[in-house]
Amino acid sequence: MIRPVIAKVALMQRRAIFKEGIDKLINGGGTTMTPAASSAAINTFDTDISAAGTLTYYGWLKWLNSRRPHSIDTVFCNFDTAYKIITMTRASVDTLALRESLNPAIANSPALVRGLKADPKIVIIDDADISANVILGIDSRFAAKRYFEIGADMTETERIINQQFERVVISHVDGFSKIYPAATHVVTLTTS
Repeated sequence: MIRPVIAKVALMQRRAIFKEGIDKLINGGGTTMTPAASSAAINTFDTDISAAGTLTYYGWLKWLNSRRPHSIDTVFCNFDTAYKIITMTRASVDTLALRESLNPAIANSPALVRGLKADPKIVIIDDADISANVILGIDSRFAAKRYFEIGADMTETERIINQQFERVVISHVDGFSKIYPAATHVVTLTTS
């Protein structure tokens, strides 16, 4: 009986940590060290987009590859927005020929220049955690770091003589920080 309760509590705690991380990536931490993510409307990347909620393959590719030297390799969005990404009309191009044409340029390019990115990992999150038509893109190597420290500072030890027990309070520090703010970017499927 107790095992499912503990499992549920652990799941709720992990969910709260994940939600805090997404919030910190999008909205920042209120400091210059952890600013809100930069944001742009999708028609910034494809001026042919005139209807809100619309995504084109050209706009998608241009946004994914606009963060150099960072490379957006993971995106977070709700189910409806993920469906728009998955079902958008893709270019009909010989992908092997395209890859081969890019490889020589990549091999001789300076450090941190990467090839064309078109297929990041898509993580679908709850509507309560991210707004509709919002896509959070990160370079998972440089976007954020979770930190936690338990028991670093013994803040209070009190011996209660008449009860014959000891109460110890141990500090717990937990949170998220952005490593490089430029490794996080938000695109909205709105028109500006």
